[in-house]
Amino acid sequence: MLLQPPSLLALAALAASASAVAAGPILTGAPIPALVGTAAQTQSNPLDNTQALIDLYNQQAGFTVINKRSGVPVDSATQERLQTFTQYSSAAYCPSVIGNLGWICGSACSGRTKDTVVQQVFNNFFGPGTAGYVAYNTRTKQIITAFRGSVSVNNWLENLMLWFDSPDNGALTSDTFGGGDIKLHKGFQESYAQVRSGVRSAVASLASQHPDYEIVFTGHSLGAAIAAVAAVDVYLTNTALAGRMSMYTYGQPRVGNTAWANYVDNLPFASRIYRVTGYKDIVPNLPFELPGLDYTHNMQQYTVHDSSSVKCENNGSRAGETKDCNYPELSIPGALDHVTGYFGWPTIIRVC
Repeated sequence: MLLQPPSLLALAALAASASAVAAGPILTGAPIPALVGTAAQTQSNPLDNTQALIDLYNQQAGFTVINKRSGVPVDSATQERLQTFTQYSSAAYCPSVIGNLGWICGSACSGRTKDTVVQQVFNNFFGPGTAGYVAYNTRTKQIITAFRGSVSVNNWLENLMLWFDSPDNGALTSDTFGGGDIKLHKGFQESYAQVRSGVRSAVASLASQHPDYEIVFTGHSLGAAIAAVAAVDVYLTNTALAGRMSMYTYGQPRVGNTAWANYVDNLPFASRIYRVTGYKDIVPNLPFELPGLDYTHNMQQYTVHDSSSVKCENNGSRAGETKDCNYPELSIPGALDHVTGYFGWPTIIRVC
């Protein structure tokens, strides 16, 4: 979902109604020359060089405040795992993998992910167009379910289904799922529903064959949203698997409402859910917090910046939302960070 840079006139209208913003933070880029100024007071003309307008433009255009970045640097073991499952997410974009040709996807299928065996693939051309795979690795003792992000028109149509639906209406889970207050993005539900039976059976089969293996769900972008729904669904089909489950998502958009976020944060494996965001990636801030929709993230946010990672603090926001950990750019840099900002592994259409 690519957005154009904010309109200066639109920002001016916002600035005109905003209170003066205190000056002082250091910015990670030069603001546009036309807006540079030192006037501290609000002017009658909203296009005057008021500090409020400068700060607002810099915030929206991506010249972000760097002295507010929160988060605790992760240890080397966590960093290694975040990088490993980025590779698995990247592999879901490879036609060779989802075309059932084997674990053949260049560098993404080597190193940390070598010795992986693909058990089942999903590669739908019709309907939501959901794609991904279920695999296992005897060396690392892991069962991996990974979903591809958006590459087709059908994928994008599912992204645009912003309205909520009840999980029970989508028949995704048991009748006891979360209660009536939980609402999920309709398109993400439909995308998972297309492969639900295959995911359930493949994971159940491998979990039975390898009772000591970790069960991991991962994906990037749309694939991250599907992975989140899939992990909860598989858990509810067999709650005894909870002690073996974990989830690593990259560039995940908001999946559901606050009730959903709170539900995820209280799952038995919530401490092993890693929602990874790029420093400038815009997609984790989508769908925007639109009136009447109440889209909210779950916790466990980790932000990647220059190949290093920090665990973000909640900052007192509701559910898992953070105020000052990643700084999305509403422009081309933010879009590029979405597809290249995760440890250098390209999470977009791959030739492999």
